[in-house]
Amino acid sequence: MHAFSLTKKFLQTYLFDKYPEIADEIKDDSYYNYRKLIMNKLVRMRHEHIDEVNKNATYKVITVVDREKTTAHISNSLESQIGLSKKFKNDINLML
Repeated sequence: MHAFSLTKKFLQTYLFDKYPEIADEIKDDSYYNYRKLIMNKLVRMRHEHIDEVNKNATYKVITVVDREKTTAHISNSLESQIGLSKKFKNDINLML
C-alpha cells in the first residue's frame, strides 16, 4: 500500500488557487463532517452538562445566550455610557 499526503500550506498555496472547485468541495466536505460528527455532539453534551449543573444548583442557574447578541449588546451599552475612540472600541471588541 502506498499513501501520499499534502501539507496544508501546499494545498492553500498551489492547489486551491489553481483549482477553486476542488477547494470548495474540500471545504464543504470538511464543514459538513465537522457539523455532523463534532459540533452537534459538543452542543448536545454542553446542554446536558448545563442541565445537570442547574439541577444541582440551589441559587445559581446557568443560561446560554447567543455570542453575537451578547457582544453587540455589551458594545452598544459601553459606547452609550462612555465616549470611546475607535482604537478603544476595537480593543474592547478584541477582548470580547
